[in-house]
Amino acid sequence: MIFQVFALALGAFGFGWLASGGVFTVFFSAGLIPQFAVKTHTASQILKYESLATFGVITGGLISLFAPAFHPQVKPLPEGLYETVWWQTGSNILLILWGFFAGIFVGCLVMVIAEMLNTIPIFSRRIKMGKGLGICLTAMALGKAAGALFYYYNGIHNG
Repeated sequence: MIFQVFALALGAFGFGWLASGGVFTVFFSAGLIPQFAVKTHTASQILKYESLATFGVITGGLISLFAPAFHPQVKPLPEGLYETVWWQTGSNILLILWGFFAGIFVGCLVMVIAEMLNTIPIFSRRIKMGKGLGICLTAMALGKAAGALFYYYNGIHNG
């Protein structure tokens, strides 16, 4: 029993490091953070950007790992609160802010993916891969699809 718990903890820790490493690889290999610094004319603050990105990934990982601890029991709101003007206005403002920052995040990811797609032809020329690039890309896509199907078919997403 103790071996299973240890193996599960070790696997979870390792996969967490792997996932966060993937996030950092995408952000830093495409030069996303330096591009932000250049666009905002704050290149002298690049170490702060990198530290905040690291903090965000670690904090997000911890929150997703210990999610029940971050959801304490909350008393229900008073009757009729949802109909008040200030509640509706406040919730709309929060929704607008959430959408704004989610849009920034998605836009950044799209920019990074576009940058990464440019590296595939360059990489294939460097390793002198004349033929088979389509097969490699198809194999990667099929592997991703098989992993997603396995994930949902086995109900892993339900916990």
